Amino acid sequence: MQRQDLSVDIVATNAALDVCGRAQQWQRALHLLAGARRSSGGPAADLVTHNTAISACVRAEIWPGALELLSLLQKGGVGAGSPAGQLGLRPDATSFSAAIAACGGAACWEHALLLQASRSSGCDTGSVVVCTTAIGACAKGQQWEWAASLLQGLSVRGLRPDAIACGAAVAACAGGQQWRSALQLAARARDVAMRTDSATQNAAIAACEKAKQWQPALALLQILEEAGCRPDLAAFGAAGGACAGEGRWLEAVALLRRSEAARLDPGLVAYSSALGACARAGQPEPSIALVAEMQDRGMSPNILVYSSLLAACEGGGCWNPMPAILSKARSEALLGEVLGRKMQYRCYGCCCCCCWFCFC
Repeated sequence: MQRQDLSVDIVATNAALDVCGRAQQWQRALHLLAGARRSSGGPAADLVTHNTAISACVRAEIWPGALELLSLLQKGGVGAGSPAGQLGLRPDATSFSAAIAACGGAACWEHALLLQASRSSGCDTGSVVVCTTAIGACAKGQQWEWAASLLQGLSVRGLRPDAIACGAAVAACAGGQQWRSALQLAARARDVAMRTDSATQNAAIAACEKAKQWQPALALLQILEEAGCRPDLAAFGAAGGACAGEGRWLEAVALLRRSEAARLDPGLVAYSSALGACARAGQPEPSIALVAEMQDRGMSPNILVYSSLLAACEGGGCWNPMPAILSKARSEALLGEVLGRKMQYRCYGCCCCCCWFCFC
């Protein structure tokens, strides 16, 4: 009967801890854990109790507290407030993953690597989970080399990395401006998993966007479509951004149309990418058409849209639309910010100078 009551106490304690964690009340969570460990009828705390308390620290971004609780588990549950002595508890994959996630959230990737190394001897599914979390911590710390090394380590140990691990490693490469490594990891993910994962390929496309590598970005988008994966707005947007970076306006506009054909609703970001490409290429006519299309869809142009439109007109030597553009920006109280983005504007003729003068 006492054991049954103890089980009820543990369930109630775990539920209360979970509520505290979701409310980011980590102090109350630790207080509940301490009380459960001091229970007169025996410690009303099990591994789930400790893991839930660690998760509460993670949600509140209190990584030292998460590490302290993990250390307590590594010692078998022995610690202050535990008169029952040895609890016989050992941290599992959930314990390590939660503590590593806390380190990743605090950009303490070194601690995350140390924790992962202490659990790296296993060859079970839990090891993949722990390693995946460590890769994510490295991604947040922009440590792409460590992320790639951890992913490689899984294969060496005969473990198959999942889509989350591959995506996190590719994202780390993207953050480190390593688009070639991102492409290699994305290709490896396709070979290992024997399928194409949208999240991983999206991360690789994002890496290409940051490096302005429009051709690999379009190739990855094609791979997604050929594999039967429906590219989402994030994929189209990143590919469009890569095209915009190099002024590939035809490709950027084509991506806009492809997203519409895929029954996606391109938003302001997608149109901004296409307009950015037109601006770099000095294409005023398609820029004006895109802005008109945006307005027909009920979208209000922002500072970037107006700036791109002006840059396209400037690059194409098309001065006539400028007064109307500036007037529209002024009516929406955006003129000052738009002009601020054009401080390096160069005068190409008297007509252009008059346009700027009249609306400043």
